Amino acid sequence: MRVTNAGTFRLKHKLLFIANALKQHEIGLEETDDGIWSNYFGTVLLGKVNEREMIIRD
Repeated sequence: MRVTNAGTFRLKHKLLFIANALKQHEIGLEETDDGIWSNYFGTVLLGKVNEREMIIRD
């Protein structure tokens, strides 16, 4: 998934801010649990998103 020029990405039709430094870079999303998504830049885990709260956590 590509990060926008605003540093955001889309999950379930909602925009989430991740980082300005990742503008126009690809990130990976993997559902690791029911409704929990891990965000990766290459092999580096950036954080996890709970799709019920739509908040990125460490």
